[in-house]
Amino acid sequence: MTTNSELITLPPADTNEVNLPSIPAHFTAPALEAFYKQVEAEVTAEVPDVETPEGRANIKALAAKVASSKTAIDKPIRDHLRAIKAIPKILEANARESIERFDSLKATVLAPLEAAQSAQDEILAMLADIPTRCASEFTTSDSVRSALAEAQVVNLDDFWPELRKKAKAASETALTMLRDTLDRLEREEATAAELARLQAEAAIREQQERDRLIAEEAARKAREEEEARARRDREDAERRAAEARQREEQAKLDAKLAEQRAVEAEQRRQADAEAAEQRRIAAEQAAAERQRLAEQQAAQAERDRMAEEERQAEIARKAREDDKAHRTAINRAALNALMAETGIEVELGKAVLTAIGKGLVPSVRIHY
Repeated sequence: MTTNSELITLPPADTNEVNLPSIPAHFTAPALEAFYKQVEAEVTAEVPDVETPEGRANIKALAAKVASSKTAIDKPIRDHLRAIKAIPKILEANARESIERFDSLKATVLAPLEAAQSAQDEILAMLADIPTRCASEFTTSDSVRSALAEAQVVNLDDFWPELRKKAKAASETALTMLRDTLDRLEREEATAAELARLQAEAAIREQQERDRLIAEEAARKAREEEEARARRDREDAERRAAEARQREEQAKLDAKLAEQRAVEAEQRRQADAEAAEQRRIAAEQAAAERQRLAEQQAAQAERDRMAEEERQAEIARKAREDDKAHRTAINRAALNALMAETGIEVELGKAVLTAIGKGLVPSVRIHY
C-alpha cells in the first residue's frame, strides 16, 4: 500500500518528444496524460473500504492526493502562461483537460464514501431542519408530536464515529427545540380552549338577558293594554253598561291569558338558564379531564425519557468496559509474545508497548 500523504509530482519531461518548442516538455499533452495515468493507476489500485474509520480516511487521503496532483499541474502551468504569452491557448487547453480528468478521478474516488454516507447525511439534514420548522412550520401540538417521534427514533450508534458527535449535537438541539415548541403550542391551545369556553358562557348570559328583556317588555305592553281597556270601559260604562260588563269579563280573561303567557315565558327562561348552566358545567368537566390527561401524558413522557437516558448510559458504560478488556487482552498477549521471543523483561516490555501505543515508534502500531 502506498503512503497517502506523499505528494505526487509531475513525471520528468521526455526530451525525445517535443511537439511545441515554446512549451516545456513536461507540460505537453502526452506528458500530462502520462502523469494522469500514473496517478490514476496508483489511486485505483486501492480497494475502497467504507466500513472502517481507517478505510474511509484512506479514501479521503487518496482524494486529497488527486487534488494535490491537480495543483502540481495547474500552478506551474499558470506561472508559465504569465511568463510566456505566445502560447497561452495551448497551455490553457492542456491544463483544462488535465484538471477535468483529475476532478473526474477525485469524484470517482469519493463516490463509494459519499454513497455510503448519504443515508446518514439525510438524517443529519432532517435534524438540522428541525429549528427552522419549529420557527415557521409547526402550528399544532399534533404536528410537533409527529416530528418529535421521528427525531426520537434516531439511533446515534448507527452513525460513523467521525459523524457521531455532530449527530448527537444535532439530535439534542432538535429534541430540545421540539419539546419547547410542544410545550408552547400546548399552552396556546389550552389558552384558546379556555377563551372559547368563556366566550360560550358570555353568549349564554347575553341570550338570557335578551330573554329577560323580552319577557319584561311583553308584561309591560300587557299592563298598558289592560290600562287602556280599563279607561275605555270606564268612559263607556254609563252609555253601554251591558257592553261594559262584557268588556270587563273579556278584560279579566285577557289578563289571565297575559299572566299565563308571562308565567310560561318565565318557565321557558328558567329552563333555558338551567340548560345553559348544565352545558357550562359539562364544558368545565371536559376541560378538566383534558388537562388531567395532558398531565398524565407529560408525566409518562418524562418517565420514558429518564428510563431511556439510564439505558443509554448503561450501554455506554458496558461498551467502555468491553473496549478496555479487549485492549488489555491484546496488550497482555503482545507483552507475552515480546517476552517469549526476545527474552525482554516485563517492565521493559511494558515500556515498549506504551511507546508503540502512543505512536512514538514509526511504522509500528497495535491493532485492536
